[in-house]
Amino acid sequence: MTPLGADGGIDIKVFGKNSEKPIAVAQCKAWGNRNIKVDLVRALYVSRPV
Repeated sequence: MTPLGADGGIDIKVFGKNSEKPIAVAQCKAWGNRNIKVDLVRALYVSRPV
């Protein structure tokens, strides 16, 4: 996760194995008091090496 501040809208940076540059970025939106279940977070996991 990136630190709080002017990050250009980037909240998550994804790096490949042995990569110095991110291969993907993500912006997260606030859902108020609604919880996100762990299965939705796990669905983001890429099982193949990049």
